[in-house]
Amino acid sequence: MACDCFRNGLWRKWFRAVVILIYIGVFLGLLPVVIWQMIEHDSLSASRRIGFFIAAVFVLLTIPLALWDIGFHLYHYTMPQLQKYVIRILWMVPVYSACSWIGLRFDAARVYMESIVGLYEAFTVYSFMCYLSQYLVLEYDIIAVLEDKDQVKHFFPFCYLEKWKMGREMWQLCRFGVYQYVVVNLVLTIISFICELAGKYEEGTLSLTNSWLYICFVTNVSQIWAIYCLVLFYKATKKELAPIRPFWKFLLIKAVVFFSFWQSVALAVLQGVGAMKAIAPKKDDPDSGWTSSQIQELLICIEMFIAGIAHHYVFSYRPYVDLAAERPPCCTSFWRMFDVRDIHDETLEHAYKWQKLMKRQRSETKEGIEMSERAPLIGGQSKPANATNSEREASSSSSSSSSRRDEEQNFYQEAQPEIIESNEIIESS
Repeated sequence: MACDCFRNGLWRKWFRAVVILIYIGVFLGLLPVVIWQMIEHDSLSASRRIGFFIAAVFVLLTIPLALWDIGFHLYHYTMPQLQKYVIRILWMVPVYSACSWIGLRFDAARVYMESIVGLYEAFTVYSFMCYLSQYLVLEYDIIAVLEDKDQVKHFFPFCYLEKWKMGREMWQLCRFGVYQYVVVNLVLTIISFICELAGKYEEGTLSLTNSWLYICFVTNVSQIWAIYCLVLFYKATKKELAPIRPFWKFLLIKAVVFFSFWQSVALAVLQGVGAMKAIAPKKDDPDSGWTSSQIQELLICIEMFIAGIAHHYVFSYRPYVDLAAERPPCCTSFWRMFDVRDIHDETLEHAYKWQKLMKRQRSETKEGIEMSERAPLIGGQSKPANATNSEREASSSSSSSSSRRDEEQNFYQEAQPEIIESNEIIESS
C-alpha cells in the first residue's frame, strides 16, 4: 500500500525539486563539518589539512552529480534489462570518491576502503560486459551473428594464443575472461584482510616480504586479462554495438580502472626510490607529510569529479526517455539496481561448464590410453607406419572434435532452460 501513490506516477512530479533541496541541504550541512574537522586536527601538517579540505569539497561535488544521473535513470526506467547495468556502472564514481576520502581521513580504514574499491571495480567491468551482452541478446541472435563473422585474431600481447572459434566459444570465453576478475578480486580481498591482521600488508612498500607486492601483481594480471577479453568482444561485435556507441563507454571505464591502478603503482615506485623525500612524513611524526597512498586517495577524490562529468554524458539517461512507455513503480526500480542474482546465475553456469569440461578431458585422456594400449595388437594388420599415423591422427581429431561438439551442444541444451528460468524470475520480481 505504501507504493500506491508511486504506482500512479505522482512521485515524478516532485522528484526534481526534492532531489535539489536534499543536495543543497547535504552540501551546506557537511561543509561546516569538514571545516571543523580540518581545524580540530591541528596535529596534521598544513599541507595535509589543505589536502583533506580539497578532497572533501570534490567529494561533496561528485556524489550529488552521480546520484543525479542515477536518480534520472530510475525516473526514466523504461529499459530495465539495460539500465540495471548502467546504474551499476554509475555507482562506481561515488563508491570510488567516498572510499578514497574515508581512506584519506582514517589511515586505519584505508586497506578496507581500497578492498571495497577493488571489488566494485571488478563488478563494474563485469556489469559493462553484461550491458553489451544484454543489448546484443535483445537485438540479435548473438551466437549466429558471431558464427557468420570472419575470424577475430588475438593481438598483442596474447597473439600466440590459439584462435577462439567464432560463435558460442568466443562469446563464452570472453564472458568468463571478464567474470574471473570478480572472483580473483574477491579472493585477493580476503587474503589482504588476513595479511593486514597479520601485519604483513603495507601498501606502497616494495618489499619481497610484503604481501601488497604479490597481491598487486596478481590483480594486474587478472585485470589485464579481463580488459583484453572485453576488447576482443568489442572488436568482434563493433558493428552490432554501434547504436549504443560503446567506444566512449569502454574508453571511460578502461581509463578509470587502468589509470587509477597504474597511478598507485607509479606513486609507490616513486616513494620506494626516494623521489618523494621532500614531502614524506618524519619517522617520529607520521602526520607531518604525505605517503604515496595518501596522495593517491587525494588524486582519486579530484579525478572522480572529472569522471562523474564524463559519466553524465557517456551514460546519459536521455536515450531511455520515453513518455509513452510503461514504467515500474519507484520502489521496484530502486531495488532492482541492487539485484545481483545474475552473478549467482553466472557462477553456477561457469561452474557447470567447467565441470563438464573436466569430465570431457578425463574421458579423452582415458580413450587415448586405451588406444595406445590396443595399437601394438593391430599393428600387423595396418598400412605402412607413416600412413597409419596420419590416418589415426585424422580419425582421432575427427572423433575428438565431433565428441566435443556433441558435448557442447548437450551442455547448452541442459543449461539453457535453467538460465531462461532464472532470468524470468529476476525480471518478474
